[in-house]
Amino acid sequence: GRATDRNAGNLLQELREKGYFRCVMIHHPPLPGLAAPRKALADARALAEVLVAEGAELVLHGHNHRHMLNRVEGPSGPVPVIGIPAASAYGTPGRDPAAWYLHTISREGGRWTLSSRVRGWNGKLGGFETFQEFQLLPETA
Repeated sequence: GRATDRNAGNLLQELREKGYFRCVMIHHPPLPGLAAPRKALADARALAEVLVAEGAELVLHGHNHRHMLNRVEGPSGPVPVIGIPAASAYGTPGRDPAAWYLHTISREGGRWTLSSRVRGWNGKLGGFETFQEFQLLPETA
């Protein structure tokens, strides 16, 4: 509801003013259109509006069991929205195999930096391997 939207917005604003790295973690994708309507977050549009108004440094979600990278434009720049597969997923049709992300967060020159390493299951090797590394903050082209 609207009271919850205001509370989330107030909290994100307060944490920004105190200089915290704001990571929002939620099960369902937080933006409209990222999940099937019957399985989507009922108030995704309201949450997206809070992120646009107040921003965050990172949003993490699951639910879809797929690697997903989206962005929403916050007041200070793009907010990365990352969805990941389940850590125990075998990789059935429509779902990515098990993976986890190692996020490295630091502060340089008054700005947050965020680098990510994706480790995923390789069934042929019978183990996890690093298969992608990228930097999200500051945003790279």
